[in-house]
Amino acid sequence: MEIKNKPLTNTDKGRIALNTDNNKLHIIIADDSKVIRRTLIKHLAEDFNIHECEDGQQAWDELQNNTSFKLLITDLTMPNMDGYQLIRSIRNSDNKQLKSIPILVITGKDDKVAEKEYVVSLGATDLIGKPFDKAELQSRTRSYSGLNARLTELERQSPLDPLTGLVNKDHFIEQGKKTFSMSQRHGHELTVVRLKMQNYHQLSEQFSQRIANSVIKQVANLLKQSLRAEDLAAYCPIDEFALLLHYTDSSEAENVIKRISQKIENLKMRILDQVVTIPFASGIATESITPEFNSFNQLLEHAESALKQADEKGTGHTVHYQTEQGAQSEPETTAEKQTDNDINIEELLTKISTNPNDISHSDLEQAVRKLLPLMEQANEVVKLGLGKMIPYLKRKLG
Repeated sequence: MEIKNKPLTNTDKGRIALNTDNNKLHIIIADDSKVIRRTLIKHLAEDFNIHECEDGQQAWDELQNNTSFKLLITDLTMPNMDGYQLIRSIRNSDNKQLKSIPILVITGKDDKVAEKEYVVSLGATDLIGKPFDKAELQSRTRSYSGLNARLTELERQSPLDPLTGLVNKDHFIEQGKKTFSMSQRHGHELTVVRLKMQNYHQLSEQFSQRIANSVIKQVANLLKQSLRAEDLAAYCPIDEFALLLHYTDSSEAENVIKRISQKIENLKMRILDQVVTIPFASGIATESITPEFNSFNQLLEHAESALKQADEKGTGHTVHYQTEQGAQSEPETTAEKQTDNDINIEELLTKISTNPNDISHSDLEQAVRKLLPLMEQANEVVKLGLGKMIPYLKRKLG
């Protein structure tokens, strides 16, 4: 297949100018010389999808709009934006992927040693002099583009988000599925909370994306400090978080959110002599021993649905997900209105073996409450590993 190459014109600014082969890595070249661009394409088109720009400004616009590039090859002397400014803009970018792209400089300047030292100090990866050797150009292009691709893949596989240090959403879902299965087996409650920083875009537009991301990092650190060791917090770019709370019902989760919101409010962030508040909306969904949720993905979706409702209500709202056909306790009849001491455990055990459907929800609750002191003592003596389960049952049963 023949790849046809043509430079971007002013009307094509920001557009990809080439047909592409999905099996090849994408690289971008910036040079105002058509001859140099033709030469680069001739040497590299067999191995790469090449996107060409006539100056640094076109390259900068394209790099911001397209995250697939694995290498930039740039001249230094160009109109509109020269190579030096292009390198500075890339290395100062708030986009981590763009900021880390390898930059190979090509130059015709005589003192190539001094020039290389200078552009490397700005953030360039390497420099090749003009006229360049075909084999050297191909070797360095393959090396730097391949390294970037490998680093991108390693970053993708990492469970941690590079901006916040919290786990990423993929890892959160993976751990959530495991925890959900455990909660189903052992009958303890599990809550997912979705949080949204409601003025992220406002901060980004009013100040800068860097400042908005700085606030995100501060909130992430606060979440790390506020949660228990067994809980999990994740960052869901660009302005949301997710929490996985063990042994926690919806009301307890709301208390957690209130504490976190208060701590965020106490940060009293001052940005350019302005005191900025950080409003959050939150959505809560709780899994229980009822078959209300069939999977962790469903639980997460309902938390996201609750978050959407909370966000639509305005700043600082919290919404609990409620099913339309949630499990409801049957009203307690007069015969069932008895104290825990009135419950006969032996009779219940007999019913379980003969006719378990005759046992009411209230009878079961009273039986467990009556047995709790025994379970607590047995846990201490026999070491049953019920340390977290017993406090949970006490809270659940009241």
